[in-house]
Amino acid sequence: MVSVDSLPLFLKQLSLPSMLNNWEEFACQARTEQWSYEQYLANLAEIETNNRYQRRVARYTTELKLQPGKSLIHFGGFRRNRI
Repeated sequence: MVSVDSLPLFLKQLSLPSMLNNWEEFACQARTEQWSYEQYLANLAEIETNNRYQRRVARYTTELKLQPGKSLIHFGGFRRNRI
């Protein structure tokens, strides 16, 4: 069985920075609020997904050098996929 001490290393190797930065806080909250394993994992996955989306939008905005008042919507085809 793998030690919990290895988790930060695994998250870093898998390039999951938001999970890496939040797993301990979420684990504490999960214990306090008695989350299931699935709830804990879903919350970590959600924050990773949201942060990746925000970084992507920021990167595209910078790369496109958008004028004030314009958004990525004006370029079409850019929308957030919802599950």
